[in-house]
Amino acid sequence: MGKMASKTHFIALVFVFATTLLFESVTSLEEFKLGVLVPYTYDLNKEYPAADAYASAVSVAVEKVNSDPTLLNGAKLTFVWNNTACNQTKMVKQQHWQIKQGVVGFVGPSCHGRKAAKIARRHNLAVVSFDCQDTHVSDKRLYPNVARTNPQHIKAALKLLSLLETKSLKRISIVYQESSKFNEFKRQLIPLLKDRDVKIVDTHEIEIPTFHFGVPDFIKRLPSESQATVMVTDFDIAREIVYNVYVHFQKNASDSYSRHTFVSVPLDRLTVKVNVLYPMKWFFSTYVRYTPERENITKKAFQRLLVVADAPNQDTAQYKEFEKELKKKASGSPWFSKAFQGCLMYGGQCIFDRSNTLIRFKGAYLYDAVIQFATALHEVRQAGHKPTGTNVVNRLKRRHFVGADGYLHEFDSNADVIYDYTILGLMRDKNNKLNMLPLDSQNRILEH
Repeated sequence: MGKMASKTHFIALVFVFATTLLFESVTSLEEFKLGVLVPYTYDLNKEYPAADAYASAVSVAVEKVNSDPTLLNGAKLTFVWNNTACNQTKMVKQQHWQIKQGVVGFVGPSCHGRKAAKIARRHNLAVVSFDCQDTHVSDKRLYPNVARTNPQHIKAALKLLSLLETKSLKRISIVYQESSKFNEFKRQLIPLLKDRDVKIVDTHEIEIPTFHFGVPDFIKRLPSESQATVMVTDFDIAREIVYNVYVHFQKNASDSYSRHTFVSVPLDRLTVKVNVLYPMKWFFSTYVRYTPERENITKKAFQRLLVVADAPNQDTAQYKEFEKELKKKASGSPWFSKAFQGCLMYGGQCIFDRSNTLIRFKGAYLYDAVIQFATALHEVRQAGHKPTGTNVVNRLKRRHFVGADGYLHEFDSNADVIYDYTILGLMRDKNNKLNMLPLDSQNRILEH
């Protein structure tokens, strides 16, 4: 009996010892903590969509990394996050707080990316941004610690320049919307135009409410001023300009209009995606009540319109799964978002279930930023190097990867992911609907 008790006691001790070792091996995993900076709400800059509708992409990505045995073997990825609210003063304090928490680097921010890059550089930490448009951080002599997973608007400017050159358009007018996004694009574009001897005949500022109060007089003069009008605005504004110029010149015939080209640069991938999926939206005014007559006139006006856009590919099964996971995690800790809950009500009835809301592409770019940071970190560890900002970013240059959208992407030599902008024009889609789709000079339709 005593021997049996001793044996049982010995087995119990072995079990406790083994369990303790297992627990210690799990809990002693090396931890790499990311600092996430997102505008979950906003204080000063309402042009940046609040991240409550896409921030949960971080949770999806971190879970993916920690479940992948080929990434960070023997370590785990965690994160701390702050709501920058697009407020630079807040962001600076938050970034310094995250540094004190021992972060290995940063994902984000949307606003004030250059400032965040400078602070990270002083601490030799990497920044992988999902929404930075500042061209200065592409200079790797100054910012060797920065990578970006979002499309760069400067590439839209280069595509526009190629279009102007192809069509021999040397005299243009620019209509721009008063906003930081469009002002920054205009600031980048103007020197490029001058370098290529494209004369800017005039620039005209416009705001979203403008067409609620009538049609500005300068719009009617655009074809006589120049060969082309470049509209650096939301597409809703571009549509109104093209429509109203067409209506004016139907009453006041002129050769200048028949030779004129309108080019929209909306810088909004989601709007383009929705409009391509539902072609009527291209022609549907947000300023006046819909009528079939107005839709038909708008379609005729669009014969003179081209759109420079990063036209998204068709949704893949991988992207649909990512979208489902993002929405699932949005309402949970630490995000507690209500972006996909409830209904849009009208007349006491639910006219749109918010669970069907399309997620912003920023969610995919944010997911990619986390995954690619972790991948670069893994390779730096495997090579026996320290995870400095430069070491992490150098691992991303020229890297190929499959993104959240299910498509193959590549970082360029500046560690910016390459997105190809294209030219959209009026043509019939596979359903025989008039749509704005990628085209060349051979398949452009001009109906009358």
